Amino acid sequence: MLKDTHLFSPAAHVFKENGWYTDALPGTKQYYEHWDTEQHRCLHGYEVNGVKISGFHYFYLNYCPIDRVIDEIQPDGEVISRRDRSFPAFYDGDWEYFNAVDKARRENKHMVVLKARRKGFSYKAAAMLCRNYFHVRNSKNFVFASDKQYLTGDGMLSKAWDIVSFVDDNTAWSQPRLIDREMHKQSGYKKNVNGADVTLVLLFVNIAPAFALSSGSL
Repeated sequence: MLKDTHLFSPAAHVFKENGWYTDALPGTKQYYEHWDTEQHRCLHGYEVNGVKISGFHYFYLNYCPIDRVIDEIQPDGEVISRRDRSFPAFYDGDWEYFNAVDKARRENKHMVVLKARRKGFSYKAAAMLCRNYFHVRNSKNFVFASDKQYLTGDGMLSKAWDIVSFVDDNTAWSQPRLIDREMHKQSGYKKNVNGADVTLVLLFVNIAPAFALSSGSL
C-alpha cells in the first residue's frame, strides 16, 4: 500500500484551500513558470518519495473535480455520506490503471479494461481526453458509443465538458475554439495571411458516437 498519497495532489490542495491555483499575477515570470511546471507534470508525471504517477494520473488528481461521496462527521459522532463536487481521492487501483495506460501507450499497444459499474472510469477516461486536449498539440481523441445517449447526460462526454470548463475558468491553459459543438470541439484560431484566412489548429479532441464520427478534435 502506498503512503502519503495526498502529496500527489499539490495543486488540488492549493485550490481547495484558496479557490485558485497560484498567487502569481498573470503576465509575470512567476505565473508562466508555475503553469509551465504544472504542464510538465501533466505530460511527464510527478514523483514523490521515489514513487511516480503518470501525467494522466496527475492531471486527473489535480484538475478534474468529480462528483464523489464525502463522509461528514456530525456533532453527535454519526457519519453521514453525501455527494459533493471535489477532486478525486488517490486509490492504489487508479495508480495501477494509469500506469497500465501509460505502459500501453509507450509500447504502442491497445488496452481493454474489464470493470464493475460505478467505479469512476468515465471520469478517468474523460480526464485523459482533456489532458490531451489542453497539452498535446494536434492530438486527435475519439470516444465511441453505439448510441449518443451513452455519451451525454451522465456519460463520458458530459463529464469531459465539465472538466474543460473548469480548466478554462481556473488555469492559464484555456484555448480558443474553432469548433464548439455538443459532439465535437476543436481548438485553434484563424489568421489572415496575405489576404487569405488560414486556420491554425492547436489541439484536437473528437468525441462522437460511432455512427456519427467527424474529423477534427474534442
